[in-house]
Amino acid sequence: PTLSLLDLVKTHCDGYNLFQKSASVPSIFLEDKDKVVDRALQFVELASETWLVTGRHPVPIVTAAAYLAWQSLLPQHRLKCSLGKFCQLAGVKQPPPASRRVKEMVAILVRLAPQLDWLASQRIDAKTVVKYSGDILRHRVLLLRQTLRPARTENADGQTGPSKGMETDGGEGSRGGEGEDTGPSLQDQPSPAGSAHKRTAPVFLPPCLTQRKRRKPCPEAEGSHGTELITGEEEISDSEIEQYLRTPEEVAAFRAACASL
Repeated sequence: PTLSLLDLVKTHCDGYNLFQKSASVPSIFLEDKDKVVDRALQFVELASETWLVTGRHPVPIVTAAAYLAWQSLLPQHRLKCSLGKFCQLAGVKQPPPASRRVKEMVAILVRLAPQLDWLASQRIDAKTVVKYSGDILRHRVLLLRQTLRPARTENADGQTGPSKGMETDGGEGSRGGEGEDTGPSLQDQPSPAGSAHKRTAPVFLPPCLTQRKRRKPCPEAEGSHGTELITGEEEISDSEIEQYLRTPEEVAAFRAACASL
């Protein structure tokens, strides 16, 4: 049967000890399960929309999402709680990659937060952005569009720049007639240094492109570092030349074999 994303997050959070009163869990760390599951699901969806889940195991991602969701519901008391302590209080084992998933999700929040008007004037970093994650997740669709739009505009800089110049110089913009060449070509337009061919990297990329693993050199390659590079133009020694010389008897035997064929 197909397991939905909600079922995955809910099943993972079922084993946490933070949703019922316990002597080992302080009251400020207790939280409603439905609230944590709902916000953790939003974190996982945001991670999916920004390529963070591509080719990765779901458990560290859901653990990181549940941790950030739990923090954001009462940030004034939980921001200083580390992931290790959170897993200890929840009674679960911390997956080793979970801390890296937390840093990646926080980096996405830091990238999206300045797009909100009421957060543009505030200083937001990785230590404080979790407090505003509720607003960021609520408007994540719009924030993603606004974040990706400047990258698309800069990638098409070679087309947008000349069109603006035609509107200023000739008074006829690119809307003057579809399919008609009413202005100078791209080659005739002087462009600022580096602007016509400047292309910015995409805002979000899969982990396989942003975190490429370094391959260890093979033993054969390591052993060949001390040897000289063979180009095929090296001088042939006399001892090697003698290996290719044949006696008269060998020449006669070779000719006889060729004649019999």
